[in-house]
Amino acid sequence: MKTKALVLFALAALLFLITCKKEDDGGSPSPSPFAAPNPLRSYLAQNLADATQSFTVNAATGGSIQGNRGSRVDFVPGAFVTATGSPVTGTVQVKMAEVLTMADMLLMNKQTVGMDNGVAKMLKSGGELKISATQGGSEVFIVPNGATVDVPGSSYDPQMDVFYGTEDADGDLLWNLSTDTLTLQDSAVWDTTSGNWFYYEFDADSLNWLNCDYFPAGATAPLLVDAPDETNGANTMVWVAVPSLNGVLGAWYNDGLFNTNQVPIGYAAIVVALYQDEDDNYHSSFTNITVATGMTVPITFSPTTLAQFEADLDAL
Repeated sequence: MKTKALVLFALAALLFLITCKKEDDGGSPSPSPFAAPNPLRSYLAQNLADATQSFTVNAATGGSIQGNRGSRVDFVPGAFVTATGSPVTGTVQVKMAEVLTMADMLLMNKQTVGMDNGVAKMLKSGGELKISATQGGSEVFIVPNGATVDVPGSSYDPQMDVFYGTEDADGDLLWNLSTDTLTLQDSAVWDTTSGNWFYYEFDADSLNWLNCDYFPAGATAPLLVDAPDETNGANTMVWVAVPSLNGVLGAWYNDGLFNTNQVPIGYAAIVVALYQDEDDNYHSSFTNITVATGMTVPITFSPTTLAQFEADLDAL
């Protein structure tokens, strides 16, 4: 009996030590690094909010709005309806964000990726717009062909089509080809004082995210981006930007690497990344590549500020 009691005492002491050790280690597994949202997404969302312009339109008579980057929308008389299809009367508040350049797309995290026969691929973009309308704080909609949209451009591309975008909870966009017909406005309306700018024009059946773009010809491949160990999906944003396509793909983090959708092979591209460390310092990375099959791109970071990062994007 005495020997049995000693054994039980020893086992109890061992269990006590193990329990204390667990408590010293925190008592439970460390929380997932993705338990909190990536704070950089808030910064990118704020850039979109700051770029959004507000207008008023008379629902009965219609009217035109023009953004400070040149985008135009003409609403026909009676264009606006409620969610149930009832005509809207009175004043409507319209908001528009112009995301026309690669720098805009990076700063606002608005990717040019679309579905091509079930495969997500980079698009060549002529410019993205977000247009919304409300009355008294409630969203209103438009009738088919209720708005004519003009997206400014500097070099006409006859392959452009109209795509409508779906935005997820993180602000990431996925584009789908529409049946809207895109045309080039007559050359008589070109603004030669602003560098021979012209407009892609189409009649829209709905608002929200609109884009002029198309899938470039040729083979595509995904990329992997190998960033330093301290980076992950909770503190880092990674994109692949292709200047000649005015296109941007975002990347997602998985198993120690950042992954992208399909990128056209053979194009000069830039892997752009922004990292916010635990002390809220910022670090950026810009890596030039030529897209090829089976690429894993290593990147390194340098200290930066948000103001410098924005200036670097403008210079791409």
